[in-house]
Amino acid sequence: IKQPILFLSGLQDEMVPPAHMRMLYEKASSSNSRTLFVDFPDGMHMDTWLSGAERYWRSIQLFFMRYLPQAEAQMVRPVGDSIHEGT
Repeated sequence: IKQPILFLSGLQDEMVPPAHMRMLYEKASSSNSRTLFVDFPDGMHMDTWLSGAERYWRSIQLFFMRYLPQAEAQMVRPVGDSIHEGT
């Protein structure tokens, strides 16, 4: 996959084990430097967006700003999150 990839992982996910998300991220980032992985300690499969609150939405915003330059003019730059980027 050559397009940017965003991984949002709830560490309490009962359907997709966090280790699987991490493995997918590692495989993708080994050949695609435009990957972003963000984990949410209290996130479950259906509520990561809720438990992640503002940080969840800011992570998506950061991803768009970084990989969709035209979106930057419409968004406010987020600050200080623990986000891991592909190499």
